[in-house]
Amino acid sequence: MSPFEAKEAIVKSAGSDFDPKVVEAFAVCFRQGYVDVPEVLG
Repeated sequence: MSPFEAKEAIVKSAGSDFDPKVVEAFAVCFRQGYVDVPEVLG
C-alpha cells in the first residue's frame, strides 16, 4: 500500500476507527507536505 493509499484509508475510517479531529489534522499536514513520503518504497 502506498502512503497515499494509506492516507485515504485513514481518512475513510475517520469517525469509526480514528478520531475525526486527529484525522483532519493528519490530512492537513499530509497536504501541506509535513509528512515525509518516500519516493521509492522498498
